[in-house]
Amino acid sequence: MNPPPRNYFSIVAHGPRFDVDGYLKRHPLRSDIVWHAGDLHRNGETSLETNGFEIYLGRDSEIDFEEQQAIAAAYLEANEVHLKELKTLNQGFYLGLRETVYPNSLGSIMDISSPLMHAVLKVGINLTIWACLEREAYRPRVD
Repeated sequence: MNPPPRNYFSIVAHGPRFDVDGYLKRHPLRSDIVWHAGDLHRNGETSLETNGFEIYLGRDSEIDFEEQQAIAAAYLEANEVHLKELKTLNQGFYLGLRETVYPNSLGSIMDISSPLMHAVLKVGINLTIWACLEREAYRPRVD
């Protein structure tokens, strides 16, 4: 999968002393982006301070929040053994989900499914949710 510019949900592991190459050689996890301290950021202007990798789980613009959670929970469960070691190896290890919220939405964006919360706690990964607030142009209702 080519790295999308935005609107994706993923697992990220990184740290200043994280041996990303050694970890990926020992574990059969697919990585979509691998970086090393000193590499240029995607913006081409700043250098990165950590070593790490990112695994894209899907495009949130094409998958609703509930399906993102199901995909993430299944991935964490299927790769639990390999992912648990990450908690001890680096400083940053998180699953990032993205929820789009529209004006006049009701409810909480923090409504995490039980299967996902169980998998997050079992693996020891931090869960981050980005709330994207979208404005829709006003369209008069036509009956």
